[in-house]
Formats: sequence, structure tokens, C-alpha cells
Amino acid sequence: MVIQFVYMALGPWSRMVIPWLADHSTWFALVFVVWGVLFWSGKVQLQRNEAYLQKATLDIARDWQHQSLEIEPNRLFETVYQNWTSQIHQLAWFIPNRLEIWVIPATVKNVQARTGFSPEWVKKVLVQHHFLSE
Repeated sequence: MVIQFVYMALGPWSRMVIPWLADHSTWFALVFVVWGVLFWSGKVQLQRNEAYLQKATLDIARDWQHQSLEIEPNRLFETVYQNWTSQIHQLAWFIPNRLEIWVIPATVKNVQARTGFSPEWVKKVLVQHHFLSE
């Protein structure tokens, strides 16, 4: 029953690969270790992006606060977004996909979808750190 679900989830190629891996346990272990390392590395890179976005948001908000500028989530989002898009490939090469089964390239669109980075996200962070009231 479980193997049928695995076949269905992974697609037609899995009916050839899974029996072969079962007969070659060393290769199975190697594939599993490589997948684990890639997945772990992707998670670390995604966390690095999330930390960068939060730190950049708070740093710019503090700077604006010291300059007595009004903190607007939409304007702050645009500022952080511009800085982040120029940094994204230093922060990550790949991240886990939304199902967290495999890794995908760390493009602006992919990372933004995984982190939820948006003006609403910026507002939530600002409220959480007492820069704005709800």
C-alpha cells in the first residue's frame, strides 16, 4: 500500500528506480545522503534569506526612525526588496521547494514565495518589533 503511494507521488520513473535501489543498498544510501545534504543546505540557505530580510527591514526602519522619517510598510518593502534582489545569489543558490521534498533554484520569485516577503510581511515584522501599532 505504501509503495503504491510512493510510486504515485514520484511518477512513472520511480517504478524502475525504486526496485533497482532496493537491490543496490549502497547506492540507495549514497542517494539518500546526497539528498539529505542538499535538503539541509537548502534549508540553511532559506533561513539565511529570512534572517537577511528581517534584519534589513529592522535596520532600515531604525535608520528611518532616527532620521524622523515616517515608516511606511510599502516604501520600506520596496527599499528592502531592491537591496535584497542584488544580494540574493550571495545568500542562496537553492532552497527547498514548497513541499520540502527537493531543492529549487534560489530565484527572487522562488524565495519570495517561500518566505512570504511582501508589504504585509514587512508590516507584520514592524508591528512585532514595535515600530508600528496594529
